[in-house]
Amino acid sequence: AVLLPPEKSEGMSLNNLILSGGSGFDLKSLGQNSSAEVFVKILTSRSLADSLVTRLNLLQRYDIASAQRSLAIEQVMERIEAESDKQGVISVTYNEKTSFLSDKAEQQEVATFTATLINNAIDILDKLNQQKSVTRARRSRIFLEKMKEEKRKEMDSAQRAMQVFQEQNKAIALDKQLDAALSSVIETQAMIQKAKLELVRAESDLNSDQRTVQSLRSQLALLQRQQQNVETGNSGIDALGIPFKNVPELARQYATLKLNLEVTTQ
Repeated sequence: AVLLPPEKSEGMSLNNLILSGGSGFDLKSLGQNSSAEVFVKILTSRSLADSLVTRLNLLQRYDIASAQRSLAIEQVMERIEAESDKQGVISVTYNEKTSFLSDKAEQQEVATFTATLINNAIDILDKLNQQKSVTRARRSRIFLEKMKEEKRKEMDSAQRAMQVFQEQNKAIALDKQLDAALSSVIETQAMIQKAKLELVRAESDLNSDQRTVQSLRSQLALLQRQQQNVETGNSGIDALGIPFKNVPELARQYATLKLNLEVTTQ
């Protein structure tokens, strides 16, 4: 048989899920491991050979006792061959010999058997591929559900803090200039939160490329430096020139509460 494996997936991007509602999933591939070499290793693995022995009752065909099952598995591993070319196309074969003076009936029986075995090997490969994909999707779902629950609690806490502040200070509001300034900080904070989640997701995924993880860390560090410069008053906010250290205490408290609420909501 000749197989064309699914194209290599870019994996799940948390940012893609946030922006497009889940289009980052690819349940038809093995993610970053969906290369032809991986499929070749599966096809020639002991696990697949063991499954073929069970499916096709090869103990009986090769006249091997149940206690010597490993012999049947080794025979299958010796006779099945798989290789891939530079384009990723996989060829898989199974070598089954006839007797020295075989007739057409025996030749047809062996041909039918080898075809059946190869088809079963492909079916097992497909099921393993689907199982890997579903497992990866399940890990992603669990991770997102956990993060959603944590952020929901943070948002509820931020809403309560804002409510208490407004009640105690009779709903004091900032002027339009500070509101405009806060918009820039809110955007930076939201980007930091998303970058953190993306980094945690990448670090928890065994299939993640190390270069991707390093890039996310650098991006997060840059955003955090920008945030620190604003919060310490080392730079103004856009063209408005309002460092946080100069904002009156009451307004600063309101700004912090609003910032926390906006970021957790996003």
